[in-house]
Amino acid sequence: MNIYISKHLSEIYFFNNTVTLPFETSIEKHNIGLSYLLYCIGNGVNDVNTLAISLIDKFCLKDDLPSVVETILFNTVKNEELKKAFTTDIHEANLCPKINGIYGKKYPQILHVELTGTCNYMCSHCYKNASNNGKNLDFNFLNQKIYKEFKGFIPFIHFTGGEPTLHEDFGKIVDLFKEGYTLQLTTNGSQITSYPIDVFKNFQAIDISLYGLSQAEYKVNTGNANAFNWVTKGCNFLASANIDFRVTLVINNDNCHHIEDYVKYGINVGANSIAFALPTYSGKLLNDKTDKWYLTKEKRKIIYRQIRDVQKRYNHRIAIRDWSRTIYSDMWKSYPADDSLRCGGGKRDWWMSEHCLFRPCSFLPNEYLNLEYDTWYKYINNEQNIDWTQARTSLELFAAEHNFNIIDICPIFKK
Repeated sequence: MNIYISKHLSEIYFFNNTVTLPFETSIEKHNIGLSYLLYCIGNGVNDVNTLAISLIDKFCLKDDLPSVVETILFNTVKNEELKKAFTTDIHEANLCPKINGIYGKKYPQILHVELTGTCNYMCSHCYKNASNNGKNLDFNFLNQKIYKEFKGFIPFIHFTGGEPTLHEDFGKIVDLFKEGYTLQLTTNGSQITSYPIDVFKNFQAIDISLYGLSQAEYKVNTGNANAFNWVTKGCNFLASANIDFRVTLVINNDNCHHIEDYVKYGINVGANSIAFALPTYSGKLLNDKTDKWYLTKEKRKIIYRQIRDVQKRYNHRIAIRDWSRTIYSDMWKSYPADDSLRCGGGKRDWWMSEHCLFRPCSFLPNEYLNLEYDTWYKYINNEQNIDWTQARTSLELFAAEHNFNIIDICPIFKK
């Protein structure tokens, strides 16, 4: 009997001994045996007896061959949760599934690349402390150390900044990475019309950050009144070319009273969706804990209800997404205690700064974890471990110095 990957499954993602099967609802299994089995099948080993022998040799099993064969069948074609991923009928098989990551190695599913520390806005809540003369990520480093090294293994590249479109080689970078990667972009929208529209057709997802609904608000929030007109023109530019994009808003005590107005703006400029996020203590907010950005627990509940209300009234015109209040509730059950940040940071996600340094989350300060390329490379190739406990201790000390709690940065540290 042969076992194949089903045509219902177009790709597989490996991270160390965890395998993710991206159906409509992704199935993730932290199971070394199942991961190895999928690795073998994905590489064309289909005979169940051959698979069983391989498992016996790999894991030094004491079970006899028929028992291992039955275990394989029980965990694949006979498994209620997983049987959709497998088939014994070659006519129902996907003989060339896309394999992301490498079995036994810790390649992220998405690498967020901060192309520059430069930004033409001066926002008081900037998580990066971006300035108008920040450093640009070196193109040759990107080409040699990221593009060529991880092509075919890391599926998603997300460009952000600072303002990524201010990088002097932005168009050149997009043209390079469009071959072999699925691209995403986060931008303030101010420079969109400065590029040919074809540049933005290369992105699977585009997020445009909003900072107000008028020139006056943009002047206060970004230091640039003209930016409101720029972002509006940029959104219209994308919409006229039928390019999907999302507008996003970080909520504070001023703009929370205008949630419906932001939804209407998103509709008017042609956005496919709008997403709302909460502020976190990082970057400039570490030194600017003003009432504008501090949202009490009760205030968050009120805002959440407001978003639910506009969802009911406008979802037929635009997708409206709120932050998830339960996203962290079961994370601690998902991964072992030494496996990075239970939310996927340092697992599905890594962030690379314009200084070619790596951290597991955009909002974590450098004092938590800031790896040079060679150290990060050794970690993802399982040649070197990270002391996550020491990293947390560093963050606790950093938080104490700035008079806040680490759960103000992220609820993942609650437990």
